[in-house]
Formats: sequence, C-alpha cells, structure tokens
Amino acid sequence: MPSPEKRVRVERGLYKTGNLYYACATPPGSRAAIWKALGAVNLMEARRLRDKFCAEVQGAPAASLSATRRTFGDFAGRVARRTACSQERRRDVAPDIRGIRARSSTPRASGLRRMAGSGNWACGPGRVDEEVAKGRLRPHSIHNYGRSLHLVLTHAVRQGLIASSPADRLTSAERPKPGSGRRRFLDRHEIGLLIDAAPDRYRVAIACGPFSGLRLSEMLGLTWGDIDTRGAMLRVRHQMGRDGKRRALKPTAARRDVILIAQLGNELRKLRLASPYSSDEDLVFCSTAGRTIGHRNLTARGLEKAAMHAGLKGVTFHVLRHTFASILIANGHDPVFVSRQLGHANAAITLKVYAHLFDAERHADEARTRLEADYGALLARD
Repeated sequence: MPSPEKRVRVERGLYKTGNLYYACATPPGSRAAIWKALGAVNLMEARRLRDKFCAEVQGAPAASLSATRRTFGDFAGRVARRTACSQERRRDVAPDIRGIRARSSTPRASGLRRMAGSGNWACGPGRVDEEVAKGRLRPHSIHNYGRSLHLVLTHAVRQGLIASSPADRLTSAERPKPGSGRRRFLDRHEIGLLIDAAPDRYRVAIACGPFSGLRLSEMLGLTWGDIDTRGAMLRVRHQMGRDGKRRALKPTAARRDVILIAQLGNELRKLRLASPYSSDEDLVFCSTAGRTIGHRNLTARGLEKAAMHAGLKGVTFHVLRHTFASILIANGHDPVFVSRQLGHANAAITLKVYAHLFDAERHADEARTRLEADYGALLARD
C-alpha cells in the first residue's frame, strides 16, 4: 500500500501511484476505508474494476449485477416511478426521466445504451452532455434531460451501481444550458389572425388560450360547472391527463379563479347550447361521444392547423399562455395578480419568467413621463 503522500486522487474511489491504480471503498456503517490494488491498467479498466470492488464492499456482489444485466432504461424507469411517488411537487422531473428511458431504446440514443451496456455504468464526464445533445433537441429540452440524467446517476451512486457520477465531473461549458429565457407571445393582430383561421370545432378552445392563460391540460379538464358566467370567472380545479382521466390539481396555487371576459363568456354559452353534453358534469371541450377531445387532437387538428392557415410560426398553447400574461402586464397589473391568474406558486416565478415585460413596461412609462415633462412644452408653445 503506498503512503498517503504518494497517492494521487484521480476521481472518487480511484487513486494512482506511478502507473498503478488503487480502489478505495467504505463498507456500510463503517468509517474505515478498504483498499485494493488494481494493477497497471488503463483508466477505463481501472474504473470498471473500481465499480466492481465498490459493489462488493457495499454488499451488492458484481456477479448479481451482471446476471440481471440491469440496463440504463430499466433503472431510469424505476427512478421515474420513485420520483413521481415521493416528489409529487417536482412534476417536471419524472416525465424527463421517462423520456430518457424511452430514448435509451431508440437508435439516436445508442450512446445512452452504451453507457449502461452489459452492466457497465461508467462513462467519461463529457459523454453525459454529448449523448443527451445527440438527440438534437431544443436547449431547454436538453437542459431538462441533462438534469434528469444527473438525478438517475445520483441514484445509481447511492445504490452502489457506480462509485461516482460522471455528471459531477462536467465542466461549466459541458453542462446543458436552459437556453434563452425570452418567451414568444402574440400581438393583437396575430391573435385576430389565429382566431379567424381556427376551425369551427376548435375555435372557442383556441380563443381560451390568449384570454384565460389556461394550460392545455387545465383547458381540457374544464366542465360546464366550472364556468361562472355571472361572476365572470373560470374555476380551475382539475386537469385532463394524456390517458384521458380527469384529475384534481395537486398544487394549491394551480387551483384558482381566472377572469372571464364577456365576449369569451358569450362564446362559451353558445357552445353549451349547441352541445349535446351540457350538464354541469360534462366536459366543455368533448368529442361526439362525450369524452375528451384529447391533447393531440386539439393541438394538431386545432391550433397547428389554425397557425398554418394564419401564416404564424412557433405557436403553441404555451405561447397563448404567455400571450395572456403579456396582456395582463401591458394593462398595468402587478406581479402578484398575474401570478395568481397564471397559477404560479408565487410571484417570484412570474417575475423570473416575465421580468423583461415588466421592465419594458415600467421603463417605457418612466421615459414617456420624463420626456413629456422636459420637452412637451416645446411642442405646445405655439
């Protein structure tokens, strides 16, 4: 065993002296580390032997791991189920982990399979960002997958499958970035073009986007009992899952009353009179059989077709939600009111997402007032 002075740490659990590698692991419930000489091998072989040694020391024999041939996708699926059960408020993490599991069985994510192939979970630090980015996703999606991949690898370290997470060794340049924080929204002219081009069957649903700010799942979860035309409010209490099941909104902030303008209320009233399913328990936007029209139908056959006919690009239901927020901000409403209308957990989230709109509105008013005070008399002198 080399002296501590000569031992050089390569990474967690792996040390080197000259051309010899050594593995270090601590048994559960003990503070005394166990060392093992790995010999004069290359770095990848040293990592493999280190992982095998750590698994044995921590009570998970390497033979059982290789026998089960645990794949990356299967393990990510288990982490996704555990995350969905124990961290209900982190709803944005579990779907991304499921996406990683799905992509681990597709050709363009073959690198993810190689990261787990034949029980070998070790990979270089740069491979994490590289393999996730191979999917040619948008920056925000890459950031979400990278964050979820980091969580999967952390669970693998905790269970002794690997000695250290390669995601922890990423440099700042290699870490996936969330992309630009700017949000697209439609102006008055674009809203008119979109609604005029909308198919009759989906026209009211599309109009609800820029004038209520509902999420797509919340819009599909509306029933006629949730619409209060006298009080001019939409009571948002449920959402429609992609499996066609209507569920109550779990976050308290998401349960809210959204303002309902008179014109949209009239359109909803006409839709109810024309619908064969018009009781308070029936869905507002339903199929001919009374079931939900579905996320894909409303998006592909409704919004995407309307945007194409209107000549608009990059229009999604989330863009319509941003449009509603921009309208409220342009009308001078404070962040707290905007946050409650959008169903954000607090006003800090609203400020983080729409800070540029609040700043633009405030600076425009200040600049206009100062210009009028300083130079307005020059125009009115004559």
